[in-house]
Amino acid sequence: MRFPQLSTLFLLILGSGQNALGAEANSLKLLYDDLSILSRVTNAIALESAALQKSVKVRDVITELLQVHNGNFSELMKIDPSFLIETLDGLFETRKQIMGSIGQTISIEELNKLKDFAEMLVDLTADKFNYEKDLNSKDIVEKAMANTTTMVTCDKDLLTNLSDFSNFMQGNTKGGTADLAIIKKIKSSKQEIENCVQTVSGYKETINRTTTDLSSIVGMKEILDLVLELSKPNAVMTLSTRLNKFQKIFLEILSVVKNREKTKVARMIEKTSKALKNSLIHDHTHHSHHYHLTAGFPEKEDMSRVTDDLKSDWFKQKISMGKSTKDLEAALVPFSQFADKMKVVERNWSFFQNGFVKAEKKLSSIAKKLNFVENYDYEKMDPQFFKDTETFFTDCFKRFKGHSYDADITSFKSGYSTLNSFIESMEAISVLSVEMTDLIFTSSALSIFLDEFEEVETDKKSSSDLRDEINELTNWDTAEQVFKMFQRLKMLQDTYLRFRKESNSVNISIQNIGISSGIYETSSCLRNYKFDANRLNITVVYMEKITDLLENDTYHVLKNVLSEFAELRIALLDTEKFVKGIASRRQRDVSKQKSPLLKLKDSVKLSNHLGNGMRILKEMIEALKLQDTLLDSTNYGETVNSVIKSKNPAQHVQQFWEGSSSKIRKMINDLKILDSSAAKYQKQDLVEIGKIFDNAAKVQGIPEVFPYISEQLEHMNTDYQIAFQNSEKLKHLDLEFSSHKGELSAALLSLDPIKEFFDDLFGLSPKNSIVTINQSSSPTLIIIVCISVLLVLVIGALVAYGFTSSGRKSYRRLYIYYFGKQQDYEKRWRYSLFLDRSDGKNVLIDAVREINSVNLLNAVKRGAYVNVCNKFGNTSLHVATRRGYSDLVEILIKNGADRTFLNAQNKTPEQMIPENYQTTEPEKIYRYVKIEQIYNKYRNRKFKQRVPMELPTSSFHIFIDLRTDDRITNEFTACFQSITSDEVMPTTTHCIIKTGENEMLETDDMNILAWIFSGIIIVKDAWMTECIRDKKLISKDSNFLVEKVKYSGTVYDTVIQWSNAMAKGTIPYLYGVHVVIVMKECPNLLTLASIVIIQGGVVLDTFPEKGSYNKGSHPYHHKNHGPIFILHDGNTDLSFYKNDPDKMFSLFTEKEFLMFMLKRETNIDTRSKLLPILVEGDD
Repeated sequence: MRFPQLSTLFLLILGSGQNALGAEANSLKLLYDDLSILSRVTNAIALESAALQKSVKVRDVITELLQVHNGNFSELMKIDPSFLIETLDGLFETRKQIMGSIGQTISIEELNKLKDFAEMLVDLTADKFNYEKDLNSKDIVEKAMANTTTMVTCDKDLLTNLSDFSNFMQGNTKGGTADLAIIKKIKSSKQEIENCVQTVSGYKETINRTTTDLSSIVGMKEILDLVLELSKPNAVMTLSTRLNKFQKIFLEILSVVKNREKTKVARMIEKTSKALKNSLIHDHTHHSHHYHLTAGFPEKEDMSRVTDDLKSDWFKQKISMGKSTKDLEAALVPFSQFADKMKVVERNWSFFQNGFVKAEKKLSSIAKKLNFVENYDYEKMDPQFFKDTETFFTDCFKRFKGHSYDADITSFKSGYSTLNSFIESMEAISVLSVEMTDLIFTSSALSIFLDEFEEVETDKKSSSDLRDEINELTNWDTAEQVFKMFQRLKMLQDTYLRFRKESNSVNISIQNIGISSGIYETSSCLRNYKFDANRLNITVVYMEKITDLLENDTYHVLKNVLSEFAELRIALLDTEKFVKGIASRRQRDVSKQKSPLLKLKDSVKLSNHLGNGMRILKEMIEALKLQDTLLDSTNYGETVNSVIKSKNPAQHVQQFWEGSSSKIRKMINDLKILDSSAAKYQKQDLVEIGKIFDNAAKVQGIPEVFPYISEQLEHMNTDYQIAFQNSEKLKHLDLEFSSHKGELSAALLSLDPIKEFFDDLFGLSPKNSIVTINQSSSPTLIIIVCISVLLVLVIGALVAYGFTSSGRKSYRRLYIYYFGKQQDYEKRWRYSLFLDRSDGKNVLIDAVREINSVNLLNAVKRGAYVNVCNKFGNTSLHVATRRGYSDLVEILIKNGADRTFLNAQNKTPEQMIPENYQTTEPEKIYRYVKIEQIYNKYRNRKFKQRVPMELPTSSFHIFIDLRTDDRITNEFTACFQSITSDEVMPTTTHCIIKTGENEMLETDDMNILAWIFSGIIIVKDAWMTECIRDKKLISKDSNFLVEKVKYSGTVYDTVIQWSNAMAKGTIPYLYGVHVVIVMKECPNLLTLASIVIIQGGVVLDTFPEKGSYNKGSHPYHHKNHGPIFILHDGNTDLSFYKNDPDKMFSLFTEKEFLMFMLKRETNIDTRSKLLPILVEGDD
């Protein structure tokens, strides 16, 4: 075999470099194709078995095959499109009737004029109509000018130089010396240029404020336009006629639609649209998914190939060994029928999906119009309203005289022209500001260009040579656009300054025109009548919406989409009904004989392992196909490589790219070796073929880098386009093969049980034979052999179990239990607040309260933190001991409960046994005796706490504070949609907040502080950025914890202390504190009250009487404070309580109380007998 291999290598070296692989390089692909047969058949058996046993939901299978979000797709399927279609048809017929009526009396053009008329009446009756009456432009402009002083901060000479440089680069030279002078000025002006860019980016906000101030001038012009429009011959008469016609038409429409039942189609269309869009949201990863139920069917037609697979030569040679496959084919008939039905579902889904994408904009438009029509209140539109409208209109418009002084109008128009030019010049600068900001602030392209430009040598070079050299600099194409913008900016700024100067000499007013024309008098008349112009306007808009609602094309587009939806839903429900009926049909058809397919134990899991291992092989084959493209990535050139190594946002990409060339070549070489090894397995049996997975696991691959490189280079100039196009071709590849070793190993291990199943199915297993034991054989030897075999089997089973997800978790917990350190426990206990809760209650405390030993045992076995305290400062062991529950006491002690833990009365659990229980509680004597025996029995024994469970990332509930970066937040939410929320909920586990450069939280927001005190894990916003780059880091939240908070100028390092205290349920920090709030106004009352209650305090609704409290009593954690905390606003004289001789009161302002909480200082009274807070005793 050595000669052919050398020949192949020789041909590869001398070949044309095409991507097509030679025969040798096809070996892995051929082996993959063969093993795919086994993978498909195994998956089919798994799904058929699952259907018989009803162990898998058919909806889960279908959504995985369709690659859609399960929950959102299910929501979509709850919608009944037949109702939508029926309602749509009714609306279409109604619209036809309306259009039949309107078409004879009014055109669409006239309807638009009616709309303009209604909007004019709205303006006339608005309260602000008279606002411009007494204004003049001079006052308006003077106020606006105050904003525009910041708009000319770019140095005029700098703009001139930049403009000249732009002209020079376009070939317009001033001569050698002058050109060199311009270049030298630009070379030395990098900082000034960047400052100018920064300034221009702020123009938009300034201009928006200015144009808002100048809007009154535009309002004056609108009044003039209205006067001129109404002054046209017969204009008022035409409006009156139009109003009469509108009244008749609308009453006809009303007669058609008024008695129709109101629908909610708009909401249903919006719901359908939203559910479909959400269903199409995939996991935002660059690479293939790990499938759980359909891993054996990576391609669309794979399910339909199973029948042919059973008849294939490879299956007959390697699996059935020539035996008949008819029984297996018969057993998989229902699966074949399911595959046929899934073809229909997939086809209908494709039609519906494509139809929706094409019609999405129309659907959105229809929904908005329908929503307006459906919410229209017909009851308000009675004939009397139109009669009143006609009366008001006739009376008020008698007061309108029209314009008569042309000189006033000419003067106004002339002045307005100058002012309008001033406004337009600012708006043009605003547009330029946005363009420049969008171009420059998305990358560092200009900065890179200016850095290189500073290094250009100008001595002894001609203008032409310098121009050519500059053209070759990195990012010149971006810089060229910027310089052209500066050229525009210079002209616009000059224009702006000219019109600004001219505007100072202009002074116009609409007062004379408004009074002489009678327009103000007309407006006042309509307002005096309290004419509701908005009501009329809404009616006109309604007519516009309903006439434009369902024209033929739109109706047919919408109906087609809904019909495709209906067909999809029918096909889906039919498929699900078929699968659900398989088990019952099979029981009838086979006379209750057990299906042979059920002999393949854990078939779904085995299929999962084999299919996902095959997926990794497929990725390797794809990488081999693109080996030339991969090699091209090692030749990006020094400029591109330098940018990747220094400026790629992903740290791991920068590190990898330092030595990327050798690593990429090594990976390709490893893949070629793997491909070569595949050739020798092709003719072997299944056991030998399976070794390909073992060989594949040795290929390390490279990290995920090309998606990040592609994203980095996408917006860079043409110098980077070749590298960008190369990375685009490679970004879909999953080349991080080392992370898939587990999947490849699992695939290898799955082959043995699969082979055993087929051997048994086809009668290929060796028949049980009678073993004759030689009398001379030693019984001891036989026993040793049997025990050895048994041990090997047990060890093998344990090793195999270790490859499973649950096995790895179990072994990890065992390791921590026997060899783990305290920090290993602490890492898991920090989630106890969330892990140990059910329905908002701690499972351990609840089990003791309910005297439920089963639930208690389950809780401690799961690793619930055993020393958690209830709100009265007692652990479960304290409570169980005090109440005499001996079985609970023994469970808690044997699972590591701390017998030395001091509760809020400074008592150990054992001290909770009443001293004289024989006389005080005779009915419990036996129970307390038994508990004393338990304590004595285990007094000298120590028990470890159980290892806590891990909180899976799927159980995270992450709230993201609004102050974080919107772009990063949106991207993070898209990646982890199922575990993020835009509001804090009782189940929230993490809160992501924005931190400053010192990585601490700086806030004065009480809500954020309340999250800290409630035990929510506070995480830096950097966690989002890293998780977007590497989704595995979602489980590494501990690396991004916020440790410090700065409140009111003071830094506190207690954030993690609060989180740990709440996670472990220590004695509540405010236990024994009674809070009364003395404030006239307390906007944060609810938040303050929740903080106090969560921390074990009591919020009083009336001022407490001092006599109700024991003198000298203190809260448990604060012996330096009295038990009554008064929270005040500083405006009430509380000196009487502040100077209380018994020190029973502690006074805090809201800010002081929060600072007291953030300090988290404790001063515990360690006396064995503590005074109760209340005279009548504490609960």
